[in-house]
Amino acid sequence: MKYKVLQMRGGAPDKIQLHHDKNKIILIHKDFCNLVDYTAEELVKLFHENTYILPADEGDILHANKLQKEMFNLGVDQSMILLPQVKLDEGYLKIMDYQAVSKDSDFYKNLEEYTGVKYADFKSYTIEEFEKLNINSDDIKVYKTTLGSGSRGVILVNPNRIHLGYKYRNCLVSDEFNKFLSFAIQNNARIMIQDFIPEYAKNGNKLTKINVDFFIRNGKLIGYKWDKTDPSEVFTNWNFGWFYRSNYTDSIMNSLANYLIKKLGIYNAIMNFEAFSDNESETWLIEFNFRYSNSTFEYQAVGVDPISSYIENIDIMRAIPYGENKFTRYWQCKLYLDVENYHNTK
Repeated sequence: MKYKVLQMRGGAPDKIQLHHDKNKIILIHKDFCNLVDYTAEELVKLFHENTYILPADEGDILHANKLQKEMFNLGVDQSMILLPQVKLDEGYLKIMDYQAVSKDSDFYKNLEEYTGVKYADFKSYTIEEFEKLNINSDDIKVYKTTLGSGSRGVILVNPNRIHLGYKYRNCLVSDEFNKFLSFAIQNNARIMIQDFIPEYAKNGNKLTKINVDFFIRNGKLIGYKWDKTDPSEVFTNWNFGWFYRSNYTDSIMNSLANYLIKKLGIYNAIMNFEAFSDNESETWLIEFNFRYSNSTFEYQAVGVDPISSYIENIDIMRAIPYGENKFTRYWQCKLYLDVENYHNTK
């Protein structure tokens, strides 16, 4: 059986060419398009056509929450939307509540207690509270909105890390800061001021960037991929990395999955998180992405189609072997016209 998967907002080349088994998946690309562009009636029609929706934006969780009752009234639950799902007593599936997505939510506050994964100390403010603060532009701090907004809602003030590029600054720059504040105001977001993650674990080990994709199906962890990324590329994209698996990573992933399942009620999910870790004793979370990420395609390196595996509830825990295995992460460059089922909607 082939599954139609409507892939939202496939911007970067690896998102557009998400690895999939063509014998099982018909991948349909919808550029410049998110779940928020669909009404409940349109989604119900897609679901009756046996089409799964693969959103790429956490704002779609909020939209799905708003559509839930209307979809249920139209006789369809939200099982075909591939965002984290909760199972109701009646057996219906709905998308998780958006409240937990906020970067200052109880999910983050209680993370270390339940999983051992640390989250740097922070304070959260309303726009009005934030504007009254006497901020020292030289303070070494992370400024970010509570939205899952990626780089649009982040400023990093740390002169000791300027060499890493990205959004690191010597001090708060007025133009950039005003854009950051405007973004928060436009989206009615709270603003966080957070400490930096330390460079070293308590045992003296260097903390380095990791990226993790994982899958929960029917209330069980069915697979994860823990990347130790190219150390010269601290942020979104990297040219190579290492799949890493050990008793330590198994322990972290099992505790995280249990936390999500038992505390948030997550029943099904394709998710990602970024962190710094010494990969043996200490892990510091940067943020969770309550959606699939643009690194999901890396399963191609071990011959696994994660999307059809998720849909069919196939356990892929063994896909990543124990130890450290280097992989190359390359842009799958081609003409847009040569991308199968490409739809230009703008």
